[in-house]
Amino acid sequence: MEFPKKRDPFFSMTKFTTFESCGYKYAFQYRKRIPQPANKYLIAGIAVHEALEWALKEFNDGVKHTTKEIMLKALQHASPRLPELIVESHKQDIVDIISKSLLQYDAYKLFKPDMIPESTLRLEYNDIPLVMKADIIYQPEGSKNLLIGDYKTSSAFHKKDVIFQASLYHHSVKQLMPKSNPTFAAIMLKLNKIYTVDPWPEDKFWGYVTRLTEEIRKEDWKPNTKSCFAFNSPCPFSKRCPYFRS
Repeated sequence: MEFPKKRDPFFSMTKFTTFESCGYKYAFQYRKRIPQPANKYLIAGIAVHEALEWALKEFNDGVKHTTKEIMLKALQHASPRLPELIVESHKQDIVDIISKSLLQYDAYKLFKPDMIPESTLRLEYNDIPLVMKADIIYQPEGSKNLLIGDYKTSSAFHKKDVIFQASLYHHSVKQLMPKSNPTFAAIMLKLNKIYTVDPWPEDKFWGYVTRLTEEIRKEDWKPNTKSCFAFNSPCPFSKRCPYFRS
């Protein structure tokens, strides 16, 4: 299988985890740039994130909204993408996913004045350009403590992915702000809980990132059929993948 050769402009948690799941999936998505078909989990997740970003901006302007109002805002964000779904029943599924994601969550137990919504952090480490998108960043005035939060719309806690994400955010922020004390928080919306996660040791983390980057840049893609049938997220490129078809 031939894939376009080029130098990746940046790496992120999603890129690394995609490559780990399957080299072909990475190449289809990031080298051939084949758009993934819309799916109910992606549409609902994006809509919930956008609604909470809106609610935090409103909160910083002195306006609070009810949980029902935040749900309605999420449905408004989702509605333009609903026609992309082929399966009609998935449209109701999206309504259910959004409702279940936000029903138990009390945003105002978390929101603090001047908390920053949806921020992008950029860093270059030993010729590896990294990009991280945080759902919230909060540093109390005069404090070294820095909270970096990521909304999770699923009730499942994927420990390996979350620890890697916590490590990426923690060690990258330490590179950008050496005097800060960053803490990563997985915000489980359905459970109305916030889990703080300890990162890997610095040498283990940067060694892991360096190894993955080197493997990606070798362009020696390796397929992995396990990712073809991943729960709730079957590979969208299976039909065009020669390895899967064989």
